[in-house]
Amino acid sequence: MTTINPQVIGDVDAQAVRVMLVDDTPENLTLLKNMLGDRGLDIFAFPSGSLALRAAEKSVPDLVLLDITMPEMDGYEVCARFKRHPQLAEVPIIFLSALTETSDKVKGFKLGAVDFITKPFQFEEVHARVSTHLQLRGLRKRLEYHNRHLQQLVDEKCRELAEAHKESRKRLAEIAHMNRNITSSVYSAAIAHDLRQPLAAILSNAEAAELFLEQDPPAVEEVKEILADIRRDDQRANQILQRMRNMLNKNQTEIEEIDINEIAEDVAKFLGAEAKMRNARIFSEPAPEAVKVLADRIQLQQVMINLVLNGMDAMADTPVEKRTIHIRVQAVEQAYAEVIVTDAGVGFEHIEHAFESFFTTKPHGLGMGLSITAALIHAHGGQIWAENNPLGASVYFRLPLESGAR
Repeated sequence: MTTINPQVIGDVDAQAVRVMLVDDTPENLTLLKNMLGDRGLDIFAFPSGSLALRAAEKSVPDLVLLDITMPEMDGYEVCARFKRHPQLAEVPIIFLSALTETSDKVKGFKLGAVDFITKPFQFEEVHARVSTHLQLRGLRKRLEYHNRHLQQLVDEKCRELAEAHKESRKRLAEIAHMNRNITSSVYSAAIAHDLRQPLAAILSNAEAAELFLEQDPPAVEEVKEILADIRRDDQRANQILQRMRNMLNKNQTEIEEIDINEIAEDVAKFLGAEAKMRNARIFSEPAPEAVKVLADRIQLQQVMINLVLNGMDAMADTPVEKRTIHIRVQAVEQAYAEVIVTDAGVGFEHIEHAFESFFTTKPHGLGMGLSITAALIHAHGGQIWAENNPLGASVYFRLPLESGAR
């Protein structure tokens, strides 16, 4: 059996549901009252349409059960007057009638009735139809309530959003202040990490030059070659320092159109000597056509340098003949430039932490190389991830293609 819940109707403050019965036969009114009286409804019965209209104007009902055949004013006329009244027009009306002709029902629906209950009354039918239309009435009243208060709700939400925006700006300023302080220490560690190789190379070359000069006669040509290498490593160190200054002072970052193929080739050549010292080989595999992005050239170079050096570190225990690094460049989905740096090393032991700051499995590592690499890629609007494979590991990163290259 369907139960009528009074709280599905009425105003938002859950007032009692008001049901109006209109029939000129007292026995019918009594029967309907008995059918509905134990459902928690406020029921008002009237023997004529005129009395019902006057009562409805004073207290608008939620549902009207209206007999059609009545003296003085029949149910059709009562319904018509309800629908012409500005306060009563939306009240649902169910006709009560022994009339079974389709034309009688059509006339009622045209006047605005929502349903018909046929006499003699069946309890389940009366209960089901009344319950259905009370629920519909409740939904309509809730909709009317929210429509009436929509502007008020919008204004309130706007005020809340304004306050939230103000608070978020305040928190953002605090975070930016903290980030500036943190960035200084992070990039200090980064400088130590990235300068280690060129400074070590300068020291090694200086010691070698000293040995050549102690020969009799001094090996001048070899010393000249070493001095050229020292100048190269000095320039690389200066580039690293300048890059770090650029990263701390974003106004100096130079975004330009770059073909990533060129960066990969430059990095492969730049680290050629380092690879030779480690008995490794670097292979650059450019895309067949230019793959252009908008990026800072020095930062993009450092990304690839960090990835290649990380790959070399991973191959320390790899047999010499298998120590290879591949830098592959390709365009993906006509939307991204993708670079894949693959090594033949031990792979990532904790791949889910690979790009976290200060996380490292190297005995003397700082845990900064890959985290800075990831930060640089993200700053360029890109993505970076790592995958282990049967022969080693690969690090992928993607940058949006320059719009003219799509």
